Amino acid sequence: MQNRLKYLFVLASSLLASNYYALSEWLGFPFRAELFVLLTAVFCMANILLPAKHALSKRLALLESGSRLLKVFLCFLAVQIVFTVCFGLTAETGALIVQILTAVLFGGLLFWNGMLRVYLCSAQLGVKWRVIGALCGWIPLLNLWALHKIITIASGEAAVELEKLSLQAIRAESELCHTKYPLLLVHGVFFRDSRLVNYWGRIPAYLRR
Repeated sequence: MQNRLKYLFVLASSLLASNYYALSEWLGFPFRAELFVLLTAVFCMANILLPAKHALSKRLALLESGSRLLKVFLCFLAVQIVFTVCFGLTAETGALIVQILTAVLFGGLLFWNGMLRVYLCSAQLGVKWRVIGALCGWIPLLNLWALHKIITIASGEAAVELEKLSLQAIRAESELCHTKYPLLLVHGVFFRDSRLVNYWGRIPAYLRR
């Protein structure tokens, strides 16, 4: 749940920063450069710093966050297209050009942050999908298909590898159980053990599962 809120924050900050000028033109409130700089700073901080933390593996954390950032980019792209088209119906040419440029800038930062994480950290993509992604990136519709495939591979790899690391951690605890915490406790069964099996706290989490 916490991770979802982080990525929703990334999406919201990217949409606010990229559309601030268009909203000021559309709704008639004054454009303030200092507020735009603040929104841009929040977007950069959310885009770069928030999603990349994980206790088990830094590489897998970057891979997982990269695939999620690419999903955020797809949501950003869909909303941005609809908003820009609606804005362009009534906006002047100059204002529309500024809106398109800011949308491309912020969308590009979001996309490349996710794509670089995936390309640098994924083992499952291999040379094949890296080349396909680079070539199809310039072809409309095919680029969306390639991006969807890359997201699927990267997110699947991150989920499987993180699950493996979790199982390894449980197995390591299990090995500790074999040597340090035998099922037959050497002190025997006394009053507290018969009433509360884990009174002394010597049954680890792995055995309790």
